[in-house]
Amino acid sequence: MNRGRGAAVPFLLAILWLFWAPGCAPASEGFRTNIIMVDKEGRAVDPVKPFKTLGDQYGDYVENIFSDIVCFCNMQRADEERQGQEHKPCKLLFYFHGGLNSRGSSVGRAAKLVDTIKKEGVYPIFVNWRSSLFSSWWDHVAHVRSGFWMNGTQVLAPYYAAVDEVKAISEAPKAWVAEARHAFPRQQAAGNLALATYQTMVTEYKEHKDRSMPVNDLLVKDSVPPRLLDERTQGEKWLPRGTVVLTAGTKLIGGPLVVQAGGTGGWDIMQRRTLMLFRTEAELRDVPPEAIKQERRTRDGFEQEYDTRGGAFAYFITRFQEEFLPQFCEKGTYNPAPTEEQAQPKSHEEGAGRRASCPDRLELSLVGHSMGTIIIDRLLRFAPNLEVRNIVFMGAATSVEDYRDTVDAYLDRHKGDGKPNHGPRMYHLVLHPMAESTERNFLDLAPRGSLLVWIDNYFTEPITPLGRRVGRFSNVVPELRFAEKGIRNRIHLKVFRFERKYSKWNPRKHTEFGSFPFWDERFWDPATPTNETSPVQRIDG
Repeated sequence: MNRGRGAAVPFLLAILWLFWAPGCAPASEGFRTNIIMVDKEGRAVDPVKPFKTLGDQYGDYVENIFSDIVCFCNMQRADEERQGQEHKPCKLLFYFHGGLNSRGSSVGRAAKLVDTIKKEGVYPIFVNWRSSLFSSWWDHVAHVRSGFWMNGTQVLAPYYAAVDEVKAISEAPKAWVAEARHAFPRQQAAGNLALATYQTMVTEYKEHKDRSMPVNDLLVKDSVPPRLLDERTQGEKWLPRGTVVLTAGTKLIGGPLVVQAGGTGGWDIMQRRTLMLFRTEAELRDVPPEAIKQERRTRDGFEQEYDTRGGAFAYFITRFQEEFLPQFCEKGTYNPAPTEEQAQPKSHEEGAGRRASCPDRLELSLVGHSMGTIIIDRLLRFAPNLEVRNIVFMGAATSVEDYRDTVDAYLDRHKGDGKPNHGPRMYHLVLHPMAESTERNFLDLAPRGSLLVWIDNYFTEPITPLGRRVGRFSNVVPELRFAEKGIRNRIHLKVFRFERKYSKWNPRKHTEFGSFPFWDERFWDPATPTNETSPVQRIDG
């Protein structure tokens, strides 16, 4: 009984702090304040079924998110003071899921993980976008024509679907050649250049950790030429070779007629939807002036306008930089309705002295899986001055060229000031190249290879290696050779094992990155083991 009373004291203190903390009140929104949901045209959506468009209510929705971040961070700060600990920056994480996610599954993931992530000291914001396959394919054949959405063109859907099929049949040999490579892969499928470069990176990091690129070592010791570890059992090696005989027919037909014909259009529309988070079609159409709404908000003595035609995520990021960060960095608060004193015009000197970022108080991480990394690239171009601590690409579906032109340039601009929590870091998490090329799905009836392999081989026509997916070992490792010396030690590469016995500690398929604690820095860190000694395990059982 005495033990029970003692345990209740911290709980009562926490409840009192919840009501007392500046700008903090019990959240009534549930997981809403941890989700920004956007429809296929870039408009904000309520993440609770029936997924209604928020419209004019979106401004208040964003303010609730800002207030809840303040509440979370202030409670953490109070806990540190109560325990006599040094103040650490509050951790804020944006998670961008990839393609082939339905609205229900993306919301369900967020609702399931929010409390777990918060308990580990991170405030998550899930950026959910419409990326389901059928919805994307249908828009391709029924609505989107030369970049514009067309109503009343559904009657032509059978024609456009037939055109895709005819084109895919004419390109069937290309699909068969790709499938042959994946049905009988070799270690050298990773590429001699990639393996030699990886060996050099591992050696340099062991000898010059302070100046070299952090990378984990999955090389076979003393192997010439270099090879990656492959500890599969004989059964694991021979089973795929045996089943390929049984499924050869479906692979020959499914490659061109299903994957190539249906997937290419769906991929194009999914890319369109990643752009709609920032720039919508409405911004480029002739919209009657009376139909355009401008949301006006007074902040620091001047009036800001937010064009409601713009993408919902762009709206959020704009207000995050221009309203939330200046207030939070200065006083650790957020006031959506500024007082008369706050609204008074400030002198040029006062305005210039305000901080729009504060790495000592807030640490921002961007984590993207698959096509979510395309959104991160767009975000860093849309808001190039946004201060980010960690950029994490998990099986990135963005191209090598987009990564190089966006992230490398961002790292070069934001060097930090030498303090421990300042300056961005880049993490590449990639599957073992054999796992990429041999991945089997749909009872092994579909063509083999991960989604990134399908994108490179079926959905796109790269004219140079720079047009291939940066999330593949064979594509990213050669590119990392060209990283500038000033940023090399801030770029990290982690390659995962793919043997069945290590499945508890390693993603073995492209879809499995989300089955691990993607918010945990140990999962990103190349120094964290990938065998049974790893402290990071699957979260899906």
